[in-house]
Amino acid sequence: MRAWLKEAKLPPMKWPTKWIIVNDEDLPKTKTKKYVRTGLSTKLGLDPKEDKACVLHAKESTTAKVDWNCLLGLRFVLACYVMFMHIGSTDSWGKVNNLRGFPWHVHVFFTLGGYSVASPMNPMIAKKFSYFKARISAMYPMYALSLIASFINLIVVCRPSTFHPTFTYNAQPDDLMRGFFCEGTPATQNSYWLSLFLTLFIYIFGLAVTPLFQLTWWLGYYLWFNSMYFQCLALFPITYNAFLNQTRRKTQKLLRIIIGLMILNIAILVAAWFVFKDAPRYNNGDYNEAKNWNIGILSFYLFGPFWALYFVIGIATAFLYDAYRPAEHHNAWVWGYVADGCTFILLAFSFAHIFQGKSTYKYNTELEMYMRPDEANQWSDTAAVNRIWDAGYARMFCPLTTLWIFALSTGQGFSAKFFRQDFLSKTLAPNSYNCFLFHQVVAQWYFAVTRPGSFWNWWQYRKNMYWFSPQPCPVNWYEYLTIVGLVVAWSRLMFNLEPILVRIIDLICKVTRVSRNGGEEEEEKDTMQVMKDIIEGMTGIEPDMDYTLEECGLASIGLPALVALLNKRFSTVSFSAADLITASTIGDMVQIIDAAKELANDQGL
Repeated sequence: MRAWLKEAKLPPMKWPTKWIIVNDEDLPKTKTKKYVRTGLSTKLGLDPKEDKACVLHAKESTTAKVDWNCLLGLRFVLACYVMFMHIGSTDSWGKVNNLRGFPWHVHVFFTLGGYSVASPMNPMIAKKFSYFKARISAMYPMYALSLIASFINLIVVCRPSTFHPTFTYNAQPDDLMRGFFCEGTPATQNSYWLSLFLTLFIYIFGLAVTPLFQLTWWLGYYLWFNSMYFQCLALFPITYNAFLNQTRRKTQKLLRIIIGLMILNIAILVAAWFVFKDAPRYNNGDYNEAKNWNIGILSFYLFGPFWALYFVIGIATAFLYDAYRPAEHHNAWVWGYVADGCTFILLAFSFAHIFQGKSTYKYNTELEMYMRPDEANQWSDTAAVNRIWDAGYARMFCPLTTLWIFALSTGQGFSAKFFRQDFLSKTLAPNSYNCFLFHQVVAQWYFAVTRPGSFWNWWQYRKNMYWFSPQPCPVNWYEYLTIVGLVVAWSRLMFNLEPILVRIIDLICKVTRVSRNGGEEEEEKDTMQVMKDIIEGMTGIEPDMDYTLEECGLASIGLPALVALLNKRFSTVSFSAADLITASTIGDMVQIIDAAKELANDQGL
C-alpha cells in the first residue's frame, strides 16, 4: 500500500498508518447526516498515546544513557589546562609550574574525542569520505578563522625585512635582544617566500605533523592538535564500522581489546623513553648530533598513529559503555565512587608535583625533583628529553583517565556534579574548541597591549630545543584568568563571525549547484531526498526514513544546524527547532515539512 501511495505521489502525511472497519451508523454525524470529524479519533480509539509511549520506550533502549553535560564540562576544564600550560611565566607560577610536567590532559582530549563521536551508536557508515568531509566541514570554518588571526600575528614579526637566512635548532642567548626577527624553516632556510608558501599550504590542509613539520614555520603553536584530530576523523569510519560489526554488545571481547591497546600504549612509551633518554645536549659541543636527536624526539611526539591510539581507545570504551550500560543498573551509584576515586588520584599526583619545590633556575639549584628520573632532571639534562619524559609519564595514566571518562558518563558522584553545573557545561563549555584555537593569538595581543614594544612570538621566546611552541607567554600568574576571560569573549565573537564565512562558502556551493542542476529549485525536489541529502552532508550517514534523530547524530546539538539548512533549502516556508523537536524519526520530519509546504501553497506563498 505504501509503495502504491508513493508511486501515486501522495504526500507521506496523508498515508494511512492504521486501518479500522466500522459500521456507518456508528460514526458521529450532524443532524444533516454529515460526518463529524472533530473527536473522531477518540471515538474510534485511535488517539496516539500508546504509540508515543512505545516510541519513547524504543528510544530509551536504543542508546545507553550518557551524561553529556558532565562530559562537556570536563572538556572545558581540559581546555583550561591547555591554556595554563601556555600562559604565565615559569617563575611567576612558582611551585604550581610543576604541573606543566604532568600534561595528562593531552591524551584525554583524544580519548574523549573518540568516545564522544562513537557513543551515539549511529548506523554503519557506508559513505566514509562523506562522513569525513561532513565532520571536517563542521570544524574547519573556525579553524580557518584561527589561521587568519595567526597569520596576522606572524607577519607582525616575520616579514622580508626581518628575515635572516640562518637557522638554528636551539635558542640563542641574544634572541630577546635582537628585536623582531625570523629564520627560515629547517628545509628552506634561505627563502622567506618559500617558507611562507609552505607554511600556509601545510596549515590550510592540516598537515603540520610528522613528517612535514620541518617544511613549515609554527604558524599556530598548538594547531598540531587539529592536524592529529583530522587524521583521527579520517580513521574513524573504518574503525567504527569494524567495532560495530565485530564487537557490539560483546563485553568480554571489548575488555580484551581495550586492555591490549593499553599494553601497546605502555610498550610504545617505554620503548621511546629508553631510546631517547640519553640524547645529548646542544651545549655539549656536537651540535649536529644534538640536532638529530632533537628531530627524532619531536618526530615521535608529532607522529599521528601514536596519538590516534587514544582515539581508538575512546571508541572501544564507548562500545563497552553501550554494552554494559552502567547508568541503567540499580547500583549505578557505585560509579560515582569510581569517578570520585579517579579524580582524587589525579589531584593527589598533581599536589605531589606541586610540593616538589619551585622549579626555576634562579632558585635552589641543588633541588632534585623526586618525581623525575635522573635522565630528566631540570638542571643538567637535555630539554627535549625532559619533554619526552613529561609526555610519556602523563600518557601512562591512560588506564585511569579512560576509567574516569567511563564513570563520569553515568552522571554519578561529586565529580560529575561539579562538571555538570550549568555555568560550566552550558555557558563555558561551548567555547572549549575555540579556547584551544584562539588562546595563542589572544595572549599575543594581550601581551603586546600590556607590554608596549614587546610581542610574544616563537623566535624571540623559543625553547632551548626545537619545538612547536615557544616558552609560555611571560605574564604574571594572576593575569591567567584575565586572558582566559578574553579568550572566551573572543570565542563568542567568533561564533557570530563564523556564519558569515559559512554563508560565503554556501553561496559559492549554491552557484555551483544551480549551474550543475540547470537552476532546479529545492522546493521542486522530493522532500524526502532533500532531507537525506542534508543529513548526509551534515553527518556522512545515509539515513533511512525510520532512523531516529539520535541514530543520525542530530539529537539536540545538531538539530539547530539542521533547521538552519532546511530554511535555506525551502525558502517559501520557515521552521524552528520547536517545530521539529516532536519528530521521532526522519520520516516524521518529512511529514512536518510536507505539511508546511502544502499550507504555504494553499496560502499562495
